[in-house]
Amino acid sequence: MERKEFLKLATLTIACATFGIGLKSCSENSTSPVNVDFTIDLTQPEFAQLNEIGGYVVYNSVIIIRKDANTFVALSSKCTHEGFTLDYDASKNKIICNKHNSEFNLDGSVTNGPAKKSLQKFNVKQNGNLLRIYS
Repeated sequence: MERKEFLKLATLTIACATFGIGLKSCSENSTSPVNVDFTIDLTQPEFAQLNEIGGYVVYNSVIIIRKDANTFVALSSKCTHEGFTLDYDASKNKIICNKHNSEFNLDGSVTNGPAKKSLQKFNVKQNGNLLRIYS
């Protein structure tokens, strides 16, 4: 094999390998935070939305939603399709990705793709005005 042919083949091989890796990274992403353990104070202005039913905030890569008077839900805030930050639509009671229209239930399960993988759910413990979110 001549040097010119070898270089063409090597370049093509590298391009194909790079493209293949790129395709894999566009599929179901592992976007969940690891070792989550933080506390928020509901009296702080940045968490004021959580004082209303249907309110939500995204903090430390976690979407925290006030489901009802006594229940908070905490899930990974990144879509499992391509990692875009999620929002909560209280009128639908769904977590949504505005980029590609994936939807998730409050238990993290997918109800509409292209996402296929559920969101990671975290524990929530309330003590007065403090919410602890942890793995």
